[in-house]
Amino acid sequence: MIINSHVHINPNENCFFYNSYGMKRFLEEMHSTGITMAFPTLNPKLEIFRCPNDCSFNCNIGNTNFFKNPSSISENNANNNLQNCNCSSPNRHRVCVEERNGKVVLRCKTCGMVILESSIDPLRKYNIGLIEMTRPYRAFVKPLLYLILCPATLQNEIEFFEKNYAGEFTGFKFHPWNDQVSCNLDIASCANMSAITTMPSTVKTSQSFTRTFLIHTGMRDVESPENAIEFAKKTPEANVVIAHAAGLKENCLKEIALMENVFIDCCPARFMFKSKDSSLENPNDIMKPEDIYYKALDFLPTSKILFGTDSPWGNSEEELAIVRNLKVPEKVRNQILFENALRAYGIIRLE
Repeated sequence: MIINSHVHINPNENCFFYNSYGMKRFLEEMHSTGITMAFPTLNPKLEIFRCPNDCSFNCNIGNTNFFKNPSSISENNANNNLQNCNCSSPNRHRVCVEERNGKVVLRCKTCGMVILESSIDPLRKYNIGLIEMTRPYRAFVKPLLYLILCPATLQNEIEFFEKNYAGEFTGFKFHPWNDQVSCNLDIASCANMSAITTMPSTVKTSQSFTRTFLIHTGMRDVESPENAIEFAKKTPEANVVIAHAAGLKENCLKEIALMENVFIDCCPARFMFKSKDSSLENPNDIMKPEDIYYKALDFLPTSKILFGTDSPWGNSEEELAIVRNLKVPEKVRNQILFENALRAYGIIRLE
């Protein structure tokens, strides 16, 4: 068995990173690599997080306007069209999440434009779309719902999905960097994370378990693993998976080792290795992608590390090869590939 605990799916072709990685490619990748179960979440680079004043919004990429005809753009440009605008002096904009008068606001930090204002999480329609597109494959595709980090809407979103879609998702995803908001907010008290329902016939959920949170982390302050650890301390009844190996920050790994409800994933190991100077705390210690796992294993019990690919940022074939290359006992490899995910997400296989 192999469980991909960290992967993204595009809900449409208007994502401005990797816009072509939709359901079809996701399923093809699972089949070609032998991945037997996955917990996909939304590609965070959705159109609502893009300011119209960003020059690349209207740039012609390959002589084709991205939003008019995205399917005609080459794969390389489509993967990251923000880096392929044709302006001599590109004007980059960054959208952030704010709370205002009890509503969530998406505002451009660069020019101040309000992109969207809503009394409900604007990601709701995308999460519903993700649930619906994965429904035919629910036995082995169990979504994580990406929630915006806004206290005004967070509790309502959790209650909405628990009430209306409780058996159709596995947990929640926070992306502090995309939102430009730390997950170390006073949001633990507004999250009702106790409701649990039975999963489809192939699996069941532990009755004492609550929803799991996957939290993006990185080296910048707003996305720091320290913030994710603080969130986990405020929500001891919920498991927390800290993405991207917590940057291999030794103080964080030491703390995670002592926290019963916290896990990490080490994906995408190849991408993190290539960008190790900006992705990892001590890059000189990492000589190959496998070293990311070895460094994590130096500090953590083998029961705390999950496999994921972070596709489309990562590649399933490459990420699996890295785990299979590890010089560890087969028992440890199996823990990483699926056993830890079953435990972290409260899923128990039926014999």
